[in-house]
Amino acid sequence: MSKVSEDDKISTSVEDSFFLAQKCCTRAIAVGESSAITNVLEGCKAVMNSEMIVFLQRRMRQLVPDAKTGDSIIIAVNDAAAGRDFLERLVDELRELSDNGQMYSINRASEGCIGELDNLAKSKINTSLNGLDSVGSAFRGIVKTGLESINSIMIKSKIVPFLAQLSRDLATAEGSETPLLRLIPFVDKTLLPHFVRLVDENQASSIMLISNEISQQIEQSLLGSKWTIQTATNTERNLRKLISYLADLTELQAKDLFIRSNQMLSIITCDTHVEAAAYVEISSGNENWRLTEGESKTMLASRIDWK
Repeated sequence: MSKVSEDDKISTSVEDSFFLAQKCCTRAIAVGESSAITNVLEGCKAVMNSEMIVFLQRRMRQLVPDAKTGDSIIIAVNDAAAGRDFLERLVDELRELSDNGQMYSINRASEGCIGELDNLAKSKINTSLNGLDSVGSAFRGIVKTGLESINSIMIKSKIVPFLAQLSRDLATAEGSETPLLRLIPFVDKTLLPHFVRLVDENQASSIMLISNEISQQIEQSLLGSKWTIQTATNTERNLRKLISYLADLTELQAKDLFIRSNQMLSIITCDTHVEAAAYVEISSGNENWRLTEGESKTMLASRIDWK
C-alpha cells in the first residue's frame, strides 16, 4: 500500500511516479533528438493512462472515507490534482520550447540551449503533447469526481442538519441574536479542519461547495419565513458578515453565490410595501436580477408588519 507524505498528503507512489516521468523527459530533451523526445512523451502518456489513471479511478470508486478525518478521499483528490498539475506544467513548458524552435532541459538549473527543431519535429512533439493533454483531462475528471464525493459525504452530511436548525431559528432572531453567525464557528471547527489538507486549488473549490450549500439553504429559509423589519435588518447585517468571512477563505467569488439572498433581503428591508413593490418592478428589468416573479411575490408577502 502506498505511503503518504505527512506534509502535503500526497501518496509517495504518486510523487515517485511523477519524479521518474520528469527525469525521463528531462533526459530525452537533453539528447535534443526529436524522435527520442516524442518516444519518451508517448511512453509517459501510456504509463499515465494504464497505471496512474486506472489506479486513481479504481481507488476513487472504492473509497470509504475515514469517519473522523476523511483522509482517504482527500489523499485521492490530492493525488489526482498532483497528476493534473504535473502534466500541465510539463506540457506548457515543452510546448513553449517547441514553439520557440529550441529544446533544453526542464531542469531550471540548466540554462544552455541544446538544439533546434525543424517544423516536422515540432509537429510530432505537439502531437505527443496533445496526447498528454488528454491524460491531464482524465486527472481533472478524477478531481471533479472526488470533489463531488467530498460534497456529498463530508459537506452535506454535516452541514444540512445544522442548516435545518438554523432555518428554524432565522426569522425569529431578535436584537442581538445571530443565528447566521453561528455558521462561522461551525465551518471553522467542523468543516475546515478537513479541507486544509487539500492542495490549494481543491481547498478553494471545497470552500465554494460549502458556500453553495449555505447559500441554497439560506434562500429556502428566506422564502419560507415571515419577517418583521427587525428580523429582516438583523439577518441582512449578519449575512454581510458571513459572506465576508467566506470570501476571506478563498480568492474565488463566494459572494456571487449570495446574490439571490441579498436581493430577497433588499425587498423585505424596505420601509413600506409600496416601496418594496416599486423596487421589485424596477429591479426585475435589470439583467442582474436573479429572482423569479413568484419568488419576488413571496418575499413581498412575507413582511408581517407592513401596513
